[in-house]
Amino acid sequence: EGETRVIRITAHRWFSIGLEFQVEFADDDILWQPLSTVKECAALDVYLTQQNVRYPSQLSKSGACLPRN
Repeated sequence: EGETRVIRITAHRWFSIGLEFQVEFADDDILWQPLSTVKECAALDVYLTQQNVRYPSQLSKSGACLPRN
């Protein structure tokens, strides 16, 4: 109930307690969300492929990272 569809993940960032993703939603909101929120989303698989990694733990830890085009 009340869930908005994820369009894509546009960035990620690491911080002291974990990993967050910048998520673009169908209602045009763009919010930082924890891995637990997006771990079952197809958009995460697409983002990981764009970053040339297989698992979220392999993502770059150097600040907020934009996807490679």
